[in-house]
Amino acid sequence: MKQLSLLVLLCVASLGVYAKSSGNDSEFKPKGKPIVRIFADWHTGFGEVSNVSGFEIQRALLGYSYQFSPRWSGQVVLDTGNPKNGGFEETAYLRKAFFTYKHSTFQASLGIIGLKQFKEQENNWGYRYIYKSAMDEYKFNNSVDAGLFIRKQFKSWFAADITISNGEGAKKAQDDQGKYRYGLGASLYPTEHFSIRTYVDYFIAPDSEDGTESFNQSSYALFAGYKNKDWSFGLEYDYGQNFKFDQNNNKDIFSIYSTVNIDSKFKVFARYDFYNNHEESYKEDNENVFLSGFQYIPCKGIKIAPNYRWVHHENSPKLKNENYFYLNLELKL
Repeated sequence: MKQLSLLVLLCVASLGVYAKSSGNDSEFKPKGKPIVRIFADWHTGFGEVSNVSGFEIQRALLGYSYQFSPRWSGQVVLDTGNPKNGGFEETAYLRKAFFTYKHSTFQASLGIIGLKQFKEQENNWGYRYIYKSAMDEYKFNNSVDAGLFIRKQFKSWFAADITISNGEGAKKAQDDQGKYRYGLGASLYPTEHFSIRTYVDYFIAPDSEDGTESFNQSSYALFAGYKNKDWSFGLEYDYGQNFKFDQNNNKDIFSIYSTVNIDSKFKVFARYDFYNNHEESYKEDNENVFLSGFQYIPCKGIKIAPNYRWVHHENSPKLKNENYFYLNLELKL
């Protein structure tokens, strides 16, 4: 991972020299901008989880984006967050380090990149700082990883993309056996406001060191969404097969969400997730989640969202229902 990061940074620097010397882009002025994005919250539980309360800095993204030429750009981002190890400490890792070539209807990105397998869903949901989109929240796939992403817009209503990644995520190095995760996606735009997304990936299982059999992992996703200036609606179904290369670990998600725009500063939103693992040994993880609230934007770059969350664990002997109030905040430059 470190070697790839260094390679990407060297490539980005080389591309900058090329962009400045290119005669075709002589009128273009290279430019960059800082990236600062902070997620924070205050939350408290009540009922069976009344002892849960506190302030939290979920993460801080710090980086820089640079446009070398009309077609070439690069980005480096550090992600600082709480590692959830029981202490109030923050750790940082290289979340993104990539360069992108984009021309007309073609785009290619190489390095530690933000993956696109659930980007349509995330954009329709629109509240990443409050709650992750379903595939991300339940770890069906990584949101960032080292690899290659290629997208082609064939028609105004149809685009397809291919992803080849390490599969372990940005925090982990590639396994010693060089097994990759391959993804294929297709996006349809029948009308200006309506979108459909299908996605499938195939993760080759590493050879087991202890002699136990490992099974190749796959995930499948289907999404349909509608979004205009007044409201949005999204519905998705996701299925994970042989999760963590275990033949008995198969799970799926139904997720439905909607937003109503009251005006330019106020939005009301709601979401319901149904997460289900089909195997008896994993059923304690099953849960239903409902959240609802509103978002207020006092000025550009700041979002404030009071919201209520209900979590139901149907098969957990410890907890049946969890109720929380959250006050989420996003700062973005």
